[in-house]
Amino acid sequence: MFILTEDPPLKKKGYGLSVLMFNILKSLGSSKNCVFTFHNSGAITKSDIVDDASWEVELISGAEKLRKIPVLGSFKAFQFIISFLSALPRLRTVAHKNPTEPIMVCVGASARPVLYAYFLSLFLKNELWLYIVDDFHKINKLNGNKLEQLISNLFFKRVLRSTKRLIVISNGLREKYFQEFGIDSQVLLPCFDKVQLQNNRMMPGNRAFTFVFSGGLSMLYNDTLKQFAIQLSELKSRNELNSRLIIQTYSAFEDFARLDFPANVVEYRTSAERSSNIPSFREADCFIVPYSFDKVYADLVSTSFPQKVAELIQLRRPILFVGPKYSSVIDFFHKRNTSFIVNEDNLHNLSNIILEIAQNSRNEEILRDYATIYEEYFSARNVRAVLAN
Repeated sequence: MFILTEDPPLKKKGYGLSVLMFNILKSLGSSKNCVFTFHNSGAITKSDIVDDASWEVELISGAEKLRKIPVLGSFKAFQFIISFLSALPRLRTVAHKNPTEPIMVCVGASARPVLYAYFLSLFLKNELWLYIVDDFHKINKLNGNKLEQLISNLFFKRVLRSTKRLIVISNGLREKYFQEFGIDSQVLLPCFDKVQLQNNRMMPGNRAFTFVFSGGLSMLYNDTLKQFAIQLSELKSRNELNSRLIIQTYSAFEDFARLDFPANVVEYRTSAERSSNIPSFREADCFIVPYSFDKVYADLVSTSFPQKVAELIQLRRPILFVGPKYSSVIDFFHKRNTSFIVNEDNLHNLSNIILEIAQNSRNEEILRDYATIYEEYFSARNVRAVLAN
């Protein structure tokens, strides 16, 4: 299989699509795959992209030269597009050597890969697959990205007509595209390689009960995460629970500070490299996955399914899911009778649910349920079931 992704698959650095694509490729195991990806970031070296790869990598670069061009060089979108177009003959040559292998284009928050897919459909005979992990059209509309909206409006329907397989990351995205275009798709939930568990979980003792949020600070999470932190602060002030919230994020401290979390319970942490064994995770008694109840973000909340869930569910801690029923994440775990789900119906009871978690954080039955869900939906087995067929 050929895979085109703007975000290079990375084991240690990066986030979002980079981490997801690394784990998907690793899940495919011995299958011979070739990745076309970009190297336009000074923070990510060629060694970061290639050293951990057991697959062939074709790097698309050229941004260094483009940055020197007046006006044009200051626009990141044009750097990517022109780099892709200049690499298209090479991509075509490589793909033509294996015309029976499909090429899967991965689409995240940017609509640019839709444009790449359009050109690939014109110049390649290989089957075209799309793997869409974000509602890119809605994201760019909310962010006012005119160029991205233009690409989406001009090319997405055309690309869908040329696509042999449409694969999406959530049931919410599947329903969205079926309603809008009458096209059904397959769901490939996020995956994460098996975590090597270490017996280093800290014992409660007299320390604060620790909740951990992992991921970027985003409009999809921030308001609910802050509401949760306020609840912890109130419980602490009433001497009902000594607790804290660690926000383990790649977002800048300035973004964290603007949200004005209660300082008596919230701690900011960041790390240059990703690891399931970072101190924050070892300190966790419970993880939290929040989603906004604000209807402004309803479309995105209904389609989002973060890759971190596939990692956190393996770490033998309970997970508190907080969000509206229409969230793909909340809906998924609610249908599997998972413990500790807070939605519109019981949000008023959040403080009592927090206290319940503090009393039952080592419930082995809950952890066994997580292990079963991981194996069935978030493991390498699921990736192979969808992509290797």
